[in-house]
Amino acid sequence: MELRGKLTDHDLRSAAWLHSAPRKFFAALGLLVLSLAVWALCLAFFGSKPDPGWGKWVLLAILVYLFAHYLVYVPFHLKREYRQYKALQKELLLSPDASGLTMTTENGKGIVPWSDVRSWKENKVLFMLYVTDRLYHLVPKRFFASAADIDDFRAMLQRLVRRK
Repeated sequence: MELRGKLTDHDLRSAAWLHSAPRKFFAALGLLVLSLAVWALCLAFFGSKPDPGWGKWVLLAILVYLFAHYLVYVPFHLKREYRQYKALQKELLLSPDASGLTMTTENGKGIVPWSDVRSWKENKVLFMLYVTDRLYHLVPKRFFASAADIDDFRAMLQRLVRRK
C-alpha cells in the first residue's frame, strides 16, 4: 500500500484537536463545569438580584479568554506554523508494511518501526501515530485510495500498536 499527498494546515488543526481531546469522563466534567460557569454568569448579570461585585467580570473574562484561545489563537498559531515549516508542505509518500511506516519526501527518507510507535488515535480526517506522549506522525485519510485501504491500515495498527 502506498499513500501519497501533502499535509495541510487543516490536518494540523485536526490533529491538535484530536491530541487535546480529553477522555469522555473529563470531557463530560469539563462541559458540566462550563455549563455551571455560564449559568452562574447569567445569574450574576440577569438574575433577580444581579451581583454588583467584580466576580462576574472575572468569570466573564475567563470564559472570553478560553473561547478566544481555542477558537482564534490556536487555529491562527497552527496556520502560521504550517506556513513557516516548508517541509510540511512538500509531497509525502507513506508506505506502511509489517516492519513499520516508511516516509519519503524530496528531502529524504525515514522509517518508523512499529515498535517505536507507542500508541495511535484516529478521527474522521486522520490517524495520529504517537512516538512519545506529545510527538506524533500524521496519516491523513485522504491519502488512501479507498475505504478498504483505510480499514486495512486500521487493522494493521490494531495488530501492531496499542490504541491510546
